[in-house]
Amino acid sequence: MNKKYPYQLWVTSIIIAPILFILIGLISNSKKSFTKEDLIIFILVIVFGLMYSLPVYLLNLICYRFFINNLKSAILVKVIINLVSITGTFLILFVISGEKSFNWNENHSGFLYSLVYATSIIISSLFYKVEIAQPKGL
Repeated sequence: MNKKYPYQLWVTSIIIAPILFILIGLISNSKKSFTKEDLIIFILVIVFGLMYSLPVYLLNLICYRFFINNLKSAILVKVIINLVSITGTFLILFVISGEKSFNWNENHSGFLYSLVYATSIIISSLFYKVEIAQPKGL
C-alpha cells in the first residue's frame, strides 16, 4: 500500500501549478525568456500553495486512509482523491478571491487559478500509483 500517495499528490501538484502559470505566461505574452521576477513568483506561488492547500491535504489524507481500506479499485480511489482535491481547491480559491473572481462578467482570475491547479492535480496523479490494502490473512 502506498501510504505516501496523498503527500506525493499534494507536493507535486503544488510544484506543477506554478510551472503551468509560467508556461501560460510565456505563451500568452509572447515572452522569450524566464526572468528573476518569474522565479520570485514561482517561489511565492509554491509557498502560498502550501499554506492555502493544507486543509485540502488533510482532508485527502483522511479520505485516502478510509477509501484505501474500503474500496477494491485503485483507480476509483485515485479518482475520488482527485475530485476531493479539485473541489477543495475551487472552494479555497473561491473563499480567498471572492465571488467576483468566478463571475465571467467580472474578473474571472479565481476560476482560472482553480483550473490551473485542477490541471496540476490531474497531471500529478498520473505520476504515482495507488495500491489497495490487502486483507490480512488468518
